[in-house]
Amino acid sequence: MRRARGFTLVELAVAGLVAAVVALMAAMLFVPGVRMWQQSQRLLGEQGDYLEVRRAFVGDVQQAVSGRVVRGRLLLRRTDGAWACYRFREGRLERAESATPCRRDAFVPLTVLSGYDGRFEVSGAAAQLRFTRLPGEGGLPEVYAVSRAAASLR
Repeated sequence: MRRARGFTLVELAVAGLVAAVVALMAAMLFVPGVRMWQQSQRLLGEQGDYLEVRRAFVGDVQQAVSGRVVRGRLLLRRTDGAWACYRFREGRLERAESATPCRRDAFVPLTVLSGYDGRFEVSGAAAQLRFTRLPGEGGLPEVYAVSRAAASLR
């Protein structure tokens, strides 16, 4: 008598169960790695945006001959006669540059950095930009800059 070739139903079920357990274990190892990668990409993007904000802010303050904070906006008059203005709106830092003190329609988002609020402080020849994450947890390092062109920004 010849025996039939192939696998029995029980053997196939056991093999399927083993394959499912192996796939589940692989997924449990893979998913946290993907989440960590996504979080690191988000943080890397925030750091790049932060550096762009810092570059623009420090450059404007270093060229400022006068500056003041009015209704939460930072107004800086630069050595070239132009005005650079900063404000927070809807969780984003916006900047305007114009020949006159910052028209409302001249503001554009400085970066895609969002979810932040902040405030500006002017003291002597120094200006500070402080970030706080909405609704108040965490934040980014403050940006501190000193004007090279003026003894005092006030």
